[in-house]
Amino acid sequence: MSDNASLSLPVSPSTSPPPQSLIHAIQPLPPPPGPLSPIRDDHKQLQVAEFLKDESLLELEQKEEKIANADGQIFGRMGEKSHLRTTSNISQLVDLTSRRNSESGNGNQSLLDRDHDQNPAVNQLSSDVQTNVGIAQENSSIEFTAIETTSNIKKKRRSQNGGRYMNLKVSDFERTGSGMQGLFEWTSPSLFTEIPQADQFTGILEKYIPPESRPQRDTSKGIDTDDEDALEKLIINNSWKAVANLAKDQIILSDPSEVELIIEFWHVRLLALTKLKHYKLAMTELTKLGDLQRAELNYEHPRWQGMFDEKKGSMVPFEMRVLAARLTGYQGNICDAIDGIFRLIFDCRKMVKEFSTLDTDEAKRELQTWQLREGRLMLIVVNYLLELKDYPAAISLMEKCLQSFPDDINLLTGLARLHLQSGNIVSAEELFNNVEILAKSSGSDSSNELVLMNSAFIAIVKRDWNAAKKILNQILAKNPENLVAANNHAVCELYLSNSDEAVKLLEDLVNRHPKSAGVCEPLLFNLCILYELRSDTSLQRKERLIAEVAKWAGDQFSVECFKLAVSLMCGIAFRLINQNDYDQSYSNIWVHLNKQNQRRGPDAHGQHTISIVSLRLDFVAYVLHLRGSNVTSQPIVDDLGNVLQWNGEIFDGIEVQPFANDTMSLCATLLSRNSIDNALGVLSNVEGPFAIIYWNDSTRQLWFGRDYFGRRSLLWHKPTSTDDQFMLTSVGTNFAPNDFFTEVPADGLYCLDVNSLFSTDSFSSAVTHYPWSNPPISTINNYIPTTSDYPHNGADAIPEIYPQMQQAIDRFLELLSDSVRLRVINIPHTVSPRVAVLFSGGIDCMCLAALADTYLPENEPIDLLNVGFENPRSVDAEGRKSRKVSEEKEKDIFKVPDRISGRQGVEELRRISPKRKWNFIEVDVSYEESCAHKEEIMELMHPSDTIMDLSIAMAFWFASRGKGHLVSEDGTRMIDYESKARVILIGIGADELLGGYSRHREAFKHGGWARLISEIQLDINRISTRNLGRDDRIISSHGKESRCPYLSFQLVTYLSSLPIHLKTDPHFPRGVGEKLLLRHAARRLGLFNASMLWKRAIQFGAKTAKMTYESRGERGNMKLVR
Repeated sequence: MSDNASLSLPVSPSTSPPPQSLIHAIQPLPPPPGPLSPIRDDHKQLQVAEFLKDESLLELEQKEEKIANADGQIFGRMGEKSHLRTTSNISQLVDLTSRRNSESGNGNQSLLDRDHDQNPAVNQLSSDVQTNVGIAQENSSIEFTAIETTSNIKKKRRSQNGGRYMNLKVSDFERTGSGMQGLFEWTSPSLFTEIPQADQFTGILEKYIPPESRPQRDTSKGIDTDDEDALEKLIINNSWKAVANLAKDQIILSDPSEVELIIEFWHVRLLALTKLKHYKLAMTELTKLGDLQRAELNYEHPRWQGMFDEKKGSMVPFEMRVLAARLTGYQGNICDAIDGIFRLIFDCRKMVKEFSTLDTDEAKRELQTWQLREGRLMLIVVNYLLELKDYPAAISLMEKCLQSFPDDINLLTGLARLHLQSGNIVSAEELFNNVEILAKSSGSDSSNELVLMNSAFIAIVKRDWNAAKKILNQILAKNPENLVAANNHAVCELYLSNSDEAVKLLEDLVNRHPKSAGVCEPLLFNLCILYELRSDTSLQRKERLIAEVAKWAGDQFSVECFKLAVSLMCGIAFRLINQNDYDQSYSNIWVHLNKQNQRRGPDAHGQHTISIVSLRLDFVAYVLHLRGSNVTSQPIVDDLGNVLQWNGEIFDGIEVQPFANDTMSLCATLLSRNSIDNALGVLSNVEGPFAIIYWNDSTRQLWFGRDYFGRRSLLWHKPTSTDDQFMLTSVGTNFAPNDFFTEVPADGLYCLDVNSLFSTDSFSSAVTHYPWSNPPISTINNYIPTTSDYPHNGADAIPEIYPQMQQAIDRFLELLSDSVRLRVINIPHTVSPRVAVLFSGGIDCMCLAALADTYLPENEPIDLLNVGFENPRSVDAEGRKSRKVSEEKEKDIFKVPDRISGRQGVEELRRISPKRKWNFIEVDVSYEESCAHKEEIMELMHPSDTIMDLSIAMAFWFASRGKGHLVSEDGTRMIDYESKARVILIGIGADELLGGYSRHREAFKHGGWARLISEIQLDINRISTRNLGRDDRIISSHGKESRCPYLSFQLVTYLSSLPIHLKTDPHFPRGVGEKLLLRHAARRLGLFNASMLWKRAIQFGAKTAKMTYESRGERGNMKLVR
């Protein structure tokens, strides 16, 4: 790879290609009529999901069955993408199978028919969900397979104990098997790995629900493990950890001669681990068992001579062999999984050929069984092909299956919906017509319901929400418990602007059917999305929902459906050293880097080491947990050895997996095998600040970089000699030389190929840069306005709002408002305020505070951090420490410009929002205190090293620390106060985007509009190299996180597209013309005083410049001496 290698990495969300989808992978639809206009961009993740009835007893494997979770896309207001996720119930028709229908009259027998009379639990499951029989109905759910396996276990154990069944206990342990006739090697305790016992629900209950309202979690429901039905009861209760542990105990305690029982218990164990998504653990244990297809596991093998009468074939259940083949697919290696499934297909064809030559009743039954198995395996391959986006191959394979089962109504419907997914509506409608013909001949209620559902999907594709709603109502009139229809009905209500009705519908469903709808993750996901549309109460409503669902959910339940998006701000560090040639003097640097990063992430800590020959790779991370269900320790290491260190968050811009929160969806993408090309594209679209370090173990490549604006800090040290080391870190240390660390440029992603280090002497040649080839802003609108473009009433007049300006104000406020909303919602409630604003009283922060007020609960205070520094030039420095300064004199010392405007600003906020408690925190910094912390601040801001850097860094450090005082409510005294808010909104970006700097006015003065455009373009181009990394290092040192609403991709892209005269107009005086668009927006928010304030840099408004400029001759760009 050459040093100038480049990938086409789309950065702007608006330019990313629409995903292939089940319902809307068709030509983009026109924007809907008026009723959709209120719909916001935050509908992007709404899931229109399909479910079977009583899913608590037979939960469909959502992640396994990719057809059911195909992405959909519905185009919302103004033609922008509004990503609704859509499923079409294909999975219950294809890879998933459901239950036989006594009404169908279809002669095809499913494997479900085995052992019904002997297994009441299976009878219970079978009666709960009824659809037509056929190839598509052989049940592949983990629950059913586990129940069926436990039935086989009971029968075998009863036959060995004279009809008596009991689970083995330690007191029964006595091995009587002899030598070759026992399966000793499968009963060893060394085969097993300890299952993590952490329960996701317990974590979020402790975090969000007060103790007095917190339900008790007991997924095993006190089930006696000595009960012969214990395994079945645990499975039905979704107590999968207990299932796995009980199966393990029975394996270890079994006599090695009980070969079939041991294998069946292993099957249950692996099913439970898979259900718990412990795929790596399951694969590890399965690997220890050896090849399940080997000859000695056949009944005919000499090892088992005389033990099993005339039995033939494999001792290993067919479903266990299928599970073994699919485990690689669960871990992301789909091609290997397909290979494994095809090996089983060839086995099926061999058996079909063998039994086709026989004419006995038993042979005919076996023939039908193997035909069904072959068909089901082909449908599993269809799922994998869809996951690989190979729609033609998937459709071709489905058509072959249909040739063998031409009258299977479910299979025909599945094929039709595949055509719908591929965008071929004409073929889909033709097949749906054939389905309707078959349904009429069948006459069953379920077939008629299937036809109605197909019609509803067609209506949804055509965006005829009223028609879809009417059809779904017909279904619900006959079957009120149909979760599919109810959920899609709610989505129709949403797109008809009836969001309250949508919420009520889903809430009623959850309340009426807590054991089915109440634990149905896709439905709960949608309900939580609807809650987020009502952001003022979304978290409270989610908390009530969590408390209720906790009563019924099993231990496999994924709390990610509650959309408690994990937000992680971290200190991350990495080093690569050659252990055979390493200068130990660098060890102190590494130790102190760890201490510095720990300040950024006090909530969790983790480390991971990889050795490659003489090279050692150390990953360390410290986590600050701001949102989400549990503290997620980093580094994150997946089953394949890939490692992720992520310091950031995702507000928008990427497609998330169904039912997953944003950050964990990104993690799943990055940590999946062979996904690095896709990951590059995903990262380029992330809307939010981040720094990332990612190790791809299979390629031995280290990927790292920062977001486009450089909002999160990442420094690097590149080795200069063989005994040097390569380092990445969020923050530096004084123990390193001055020029040791530099900032990683925020101009794309970088890749270090570790393999190449063994064949080159040049470290630089091992690093490849992948620049952003399609950034959110390349060039701003360079149109030169003329006087005819806007009305002018004189230089001193308030600018007129003409139609074009009115449109710009509306859209600007909409995008800025949404950006603030995304940055303040979903932060868990605490006793103290959750959000603070770095507050000078200027127009930038005033607008942020006013918009935050819109989205935070009314009874929650907002902290306003206002910093002022003592001016050392106005007081005798020598006598300062001993001099007693009167209170009145002290107040005068800190009465800096930002304090004056800040007090005026908070009064204006109290006027427009009198019910809100605004905590105006006066952070007073004496000269002594500033000197005491100067070295610490210089260390944090490094490698930024100018006098101006220090001025700004000091203001940010003391302000974000949050120690100051409040004026008492009666105004008579000062109260010491320290802000505990971990999220701090800052106004960075407004001046660069809207022409707020004094040099912009100077550029216009000397070169007109063209010079002004050029100056603003320069500011935007260099925004990632100036302040943001430094500010992140400073604020994060207090365990807090800065958020920059003015730098959202959508807002930046929009402002860059506007003509210059709509954003700023230097014809008007100071306080009027600069940031003209923002001033109009401020007046719209009621901030009339703030809309007239001049721009004042923080180092001058807070007077830190007086602290850091040692003499009047110094300039801000001069270098500091360390």
